Amino acid sequence: MSSVGGVDFHDLERRVKDGGRFLIINTDDMGMSPGITDGIVKAYEKGLATDISLIVTMADSKRAAGLVKERGLNAGVHIDLTCQSGRKRVGRPVSGSVPSLIDKDGCFYKASEFRKRILSGLIDKEDLEREIRAQVKLATDWGLELTHLDSNEGVHNYYPEVLRIVLDVARELDLPVRWPNPIYPDWLRSRGILTTDRVIPSLYGVRGPSKKRVFLRWLDELKPGITEVIFHPGVQDKQTALVTSLENRMAELDVLMDGEVASAIEERGIQLLSFKEIRERQRDMRRRGVGKLKAGSARVSITPPFPTQMGGFFDRQQLSEGVHDPLFARSLYISDGRNDVVLTSVDLLYVDGELVSRVRKELSRRTGLPEESFVVFSTHTHSGPEGHHKLAGLLGFLPNPRLRDFLFDRICCSAIEAISSATDARIGASRVSVEGLSSNRHREGGPIDPDLSVLRVEGSRGEPIGALVNFTAHPVIMGSKNLLSSGDYPGEAMSSLEKLLGGSSVCLFANGACGDVTIRRRASSFSEVERVGRMLASKALEALESGETTEEVRISHRCSTARLPMRRLPDIAEANRIVEELRERISRGENGQLEKKLARAQGILALSERSAMLTKMLGESVETLIEVVAINDTVIVGVPAELFVEYGLEIKEKTRGRTVVIAGYCNDIVGYVVTPETDEEGGYEAGASIVDPSSGRIIVDTALRLAREISEDRQAGTPLPP
Repeated sequence: MSSVGGVDFHDLERRVKDGGRFLIINTDDMGMSPGITDGIVKAYEKGLATDISLIVTMADSKRAAGLVKERGLNAGVHIDLTCQSGRKRVGRPVSGSVPSLIDKDGCFYKASEFRKRILSGLIDKEDLEREIRAQVKLATDWGLELTHLDSNEGVHNYYPEVLRIVLDVARELDLPVRWPNPIYPDWLRSRGILTTDRVIPSLYGVRGPSKKRVFLRWLDELKPGITEVIFHPGVQDKQTALVTSLENRMAELDVLMDGEVASAIEERGIQLLSFKEIRERQRDMRRRGVGKLKAGSARVSITPPFPTQMGGFFDRQQLSEGVHDPLFARSLYISDGRNDVVLTSVDLLYVDGELVSRVRKELSRRTGLPEESFVVFSTHTHSGPEGHHKLAGLLGFLPNPRLRDFLFDRICCSAIEAISSATDARIGASRVSVEGLSSNRHREGGPIDPDLSVLRVEGSRGEPIGALVNFTAHPVIMGSKNLLSSGDYPGEAMSSLEKLLGGSSVCLFANGACGDVTIRRRASSFSEVERVGRMLASKALEALESGETTEEVRISHRCSTARLPMRRLPDIAEANRIVEELRERISRGENGQLEKKLARAQGILALSERSAMLTKMLGESVETLIEVVAINDTVIVGVPAELFVEYGLEIKEKTRGRTVVIAGYCNDIVGYVVTPETDEEGGYEAGASIVDPSSGRIIVDTALRLAREISEDRQAGTPLPP
């Protein structure tokens, strides 16, 4: 019988995702006695066994290792820390002096006594590490190319002290391990170690005649994914009868040699696999610097339970009068085992650096993750609360500490819940073009960014976890007369998409470089919000359904401060003179887009009147944060500004071959960043911009440098660290 074949480790992930059922048939205890060694060789070469777990602490261990090497069998080390207690006790350390592990006769303790001692703190951790390392080293000294690590009587499964050492050794040798206790998979993930999806512990407790029937039932119940089942085969000899149940061993060998069992595996479409394929996949992932994805999501309401001022329009000073649709902080947690990122989208006009810094510090304190792991961006809805960010006073709004504390608490809750819900997951990116939903509001027929990019995250079996959706257009369907809280079209789009995906999916919205791009609308009404939002949701769903997902993920992260020079403002008299001159020229009927120049001049006059406040608040320049996060081939560029679309398109063009998400309003806000050409032409945005027109070039160059550093690091093939 052929044990295993036809499985390319490169194709393993796809086949598992497609519902493939894979079975590792591992044979434990090789080396315990000649009969066990010979029975395992027979089960491997003529039966169904795909793997061997070799004990190195017993009399037949060296001969067993010689057979493994000579015949090219797949074998890992069966770490032994407890004695076998048949009529003859076997199991002695190979490392020399490890007094806390042995009894007065020099043997390991029985499993029950080992448990008492390790739980009572009577087993020295240095003894544990010395013995485990010595056993693995002995196997490699015998010339074995190991396929995995596991343990006799499951000691790595039950005791964290043992598992930590086993995982350290596995990482150093780049080996997979037998599936441990389900509460410990994160320990494997952080070291880049693979295992199976589950393990069926043993047939050992099943009476001999029933073993075949029980195993066939297991085959019927086998779930998609990779399952290891453990056998203990053996052939008759005197030594085996002294140390174990010979009848059990011989009955299990019979199952592995049974042609009907082999046919049952084939008929059920189950593919035999070995730890060797898992090892090769693990090493390939390490070479490519990727890990297995873990992800979670959460949605927390940030609708203020009290009236607030509303942001987005200078001519709206009234307090909010109610809620049309709730505002949310939506978070998506993504981890590759080494690096973590929590993306949080909030239904607000802006977030500022002081609020985000406070959020990051608190989340880092509560989770242990670095502060830069937390990325917060606003959807830029113009129907949300105002008064919580540092520019509010500059815009004529009153500071609201109560609102600021409320938002801080809610944003932190969203991120914590996303991390707490994390599970094994898959990820993929795609994009579609959206025509007719946006337009350039500065220049008729001017540039827009039609891309709708999505990052899809789903559970290991395809169940929806969440998505990041990126589109570029100002959310201003509801105008200044609206006094009801609303997420505008992004809120409607994400809520609709969540319903379409079903389950507990959470969809984040990142607005792009929309400084000069607005959403096209037929009216200023909530029915129009619904129409546009649902159209966008359907396009997002189209993109989501077109993309492939993978459990392999590599997260890279770079951030840098950027110092943006403040706009040089004329004194109030000069600014006022320019305004009056332009008004006079317009009244005389002069051409030359003077209305735009007047809008710019009026804005600069307003800034000049607030110049003392600006200087006190920001000084001669503003220091802000540019952030780039790469998740596989998706690059998220976080910019703290209302960036003009020309800059966003340049960033995308110069990071070709990737899905590029421009996340505007990210981690801070410096207001409009216009192009020098726009500044000359004039317009509302140019007049409202507090930073010098050269700031756009600084932001773009910084973002491209960070993206380039990530790309160069990946091209260098930086592997997973030991």
